[in-house]
Amino acid sequence: YMKGKPFFPIGFCFGITDEAVKKAKGVGMNCVHQEYKIRDMFPKSLDKPSEKGVKQLSRFVDICRQNDMVMFPLLSAHHFPGWLSKEKGHRPKDINGNNVGLWFNRSLHDPNFRKTLKAYWTLIAKTVGDDPNAAAFVTWNEPGYGLDATPNALKAYRTYLRHKYKNVEAMNKALETSFKSFNEVLPPKKPEDNRTFWYNWVTYNQKAFAEFFAWQRSIFKKHAPKSNLTHKHPVSATIPAEGWVNDIPLLSESQDVFGCDAYNGSLFHYRDVMEAARSLSDMGPV
Repeated sequence: YMKGKPFFPIGFCFGITDEAVKKAKGVGMNCVHQEYKIRDMFPKSLDKPSEKGVKQLSRFVDICRQNDMVMFPLLSAHHFPGWLSKEKGHRPKDINGNNVGLWFNRSLHDPNFRKTLKAYWTLIAKTVGDDPNAAAFVTWNEPGYGLDATPNALKAYRTYLRHKYKNVEAMNKALETSFKSFNEVLPPKKPEDNRTFWYNWVTYNQKAFAEFFAWQRSIFKKHAPKSNLTHKHPVSATIPAEGWVNDIPLLSESQDVFGCDAYNGSLFHYRDVMEAARSLSDMGPV
């Protein structure tokens, strides 16, 4: 619903000029999906936001309102400015050293990355977060992830195990392992190595991934409590073999509307994907 009436969005990623938005409206569109990046807002450092970037975002909001076009801003956090790319940090990798994390250039457990994201979400929320012409803010682009085993990720997992089991003996008994301390814990390299341990590792990562989005939501909602948030999960989120950590019921809790990309040429396949996502997100809208 928009302004108390049923609303079915039809739109594309158009330009941000008045002319481009008028063209979109002229061919029957009623909304615009536009991307904003960390490097737009903080091109040089976190110390001072870009006046140009903030003005551009505010101007686009005005243009959409003047043309009676609803906005779906896409907040892409994977477009790094040069200064952030140079900072120390790890992109997510699994225990076998394989890259994981669709569009994640840093581990979600990386403290420098978290600090940057907090500043980014806060700036967007304060600038346009409560604008009534924004139907929903898309807080990531296709956030697929994986079983992250980089140093910060392992540190977080070991902390989780300490809190859950209290002592290493209890953990070893529950997980059928033989570690001498929590600091030695390394997850299994494949399911058949220890299926009990593997299940714990996978479900922990599912919870950690969902909590990451809940953390983002809490930042945004603090400054824009009336805003709607959605993610833009790839269709592979509905296929367990391709998305170990995409637990849709968990992920749906950090969204006002569950978001899912569905790349295909079949209307029936599209319908099935949307109905599956709707079912898994407790029959809410998608």
